[in-house]
Amino acid sequence: MKKIGYVVLAYGAIVFFGGLMGCFIAHSIPSLIAGVVFGGLISLNAYKILKGNVKGLTLALIQSIILGSFFLYRLKMTGKMFPAAVMITISFLVAIVLLMAHPKEVPSKEKSTKE
Repeated sequence: MKKIGYVVLAYGAIVFFGGLMGCFIAHSIPSLIAGVVFGGLISLNAYKILKGNVKGLTLALIQSIILGSFFLYRLKMTGKMFPAAVMITISFLVAIVLLMAHPKEVPSKEKSTKE
């Protein structure tokens, strides 16, 4: 689970610094806000994953699908390959990794009783 946590942490850093680059290169304040918010949330979920929390996996999966879908929409609307194609690829690769790492059943908090 630690390897997955580090993958998600790297993804969060890419999103965060991508937002900063969007602000400095394109002078886009929405890019800065989205990069900082999503990068921060993804990094927070990476911390949860490193602590063994399954909810962090689920939330990071949802966020990577949302970001990948958003950039797919942006690619369709603008036709610009950068940064959309890069973020689509990274987001959906992270989503695949998270799907493969996600447990089939979430362990319940109740202890099973043996008779």
